[in-house]
Amino acid sequence: MPGNITPIFSRVGDIQGSVNMTVPVAAASSGYWGTDANTYTIYTSDVTNGGFLQRVRLKANGSNPANVVRFYLCNTFGSLATTTSAPQTPTATVAATTGTLTPGTYFGKIQAIDAFGQPGVFSTEASATVPATGNNIVWGWAAPATVTQGVSGYRVIVGLAAGQEQAYFANISGTSTSYTQTNTYIIGTVGTITGGFIGPQININSLTLNSTLLGEISIPATTATATAGTVDIDYLLNIAIPPGYRVLAGLGTATANGIIATAIAGKY
Repeated sequence: MPGNITPIFSRVGDIQGSVNMTVPVAAASSGYWGTDANTYTIYTSDVTNGGFLQRVRLKANGSNPANVVRFYLCNTFGSLATTTSAPQTPTATVAATTGTLTPGTYFGKIQAIDAFGQPGVFSTEASATVPATGNNIVWGWAAPATVTQGVSGYRVIVGLAAGQEQAYFANISGTSTSYTQTNTYIIGTVGTITGGFIGPQININSLTLNSTLLGEISIPATTATATAGTVDIDYLLNIAIPPGYRVLAGLGTATANGIIATAIAGKY
């Protein structure tokens, strides 16, 4: 028997968007990760109950060349591109104090989280060799060179080989520039973002993104006239959106007059 047999009903309609997406001829394409200024927020779900997104209506805003629209699910209210650069000059220092680190060489990188919760790129790599059980590692770094809106925190991600950082410790306060690692990470142990333990192995690239590609649809070339309408294109989704999540959309390449995106949804 299914664990949840309660159907989903919308409490009220929630029509958002009507955003004219444009990419200037001289600009780069929006890519596949939805992280540049040419990617637009077209829907934000209710912050308490979430929402149900049925479809996105796409309409050419005049004459345009052929294009593609890509859709992303974003798990933050943050900006589309990070407002901070990578932390500078990471260091790793072994201290002979109380700790439970397994002897061996540890490699680490540092990541800054901007004021909107958007993750930045990782720093260069630092390493330290722990000679015996009972030592810890103090990871240090300098603040990013470029900080537009402030830094809300840092991540320290650690691995046992160069370029193989796979698990991260807690977020560190945005005013701190060091973190003391006293525990060897335990694969399969569920950690928290505010605790001192490392969770399961992860792909480091996933920590530089807060958006997931939902899908894409081709847009034909259009010619606007006074006597005929351009084609209506609906991208069907019919998915529940978690509270506070956004749906983004972006064009694959340059356009002339833009594509208007309207999200047809409902609040629970």
